[in-house]
Amino acid sequence: MYATSVERKEIRLTFEENVTASPTTTIAAEKQITIKSRLHSWQTYIEFEIKDNQFSRAQRLYERALLDCQSMLAAASVPSSSTEKKEENVSVMTDETTQQSALCLFWEEYAHFVASTLHDYRLLGIWHVF
Repeated sequence: MYATSVERKEIRLTFEENVTASPTTTIAAEKQITIKSRLHSWQTYIEFEIKDNQFSRAQRLYERALLDCQSMLAAASVPSSSTEKKEENVSVMTDETTQQSALCLFWEEYAHFVASTLHDYRLLGIWHVF
């Protein structure tokens, strides 16, 4: 039991390192890729918790992921101080739209998780009286 607990803690630490690493790139297109990979890291972490029946942890991770990726997206969409070519602007706008779509899909996954998990009202800590 103790060994399993230690193993899970070590796995969680690895996941935490992956999802809390700060983006090191400054080019908008590269940040877009970082956001996609960050979402993937969050999804992998969440799936680990769901498989371990840690639904409250998974829900908190979804919430953290949404805040984290939304702030990364906002930072990536800030225009650079240098003058950019029109073609580069179109490319950045397309990348930003792709990222927003990925984030919307992640929101949908979260909503599905909450809806399917919260059917068990015991997870809410209350009794359903309807």
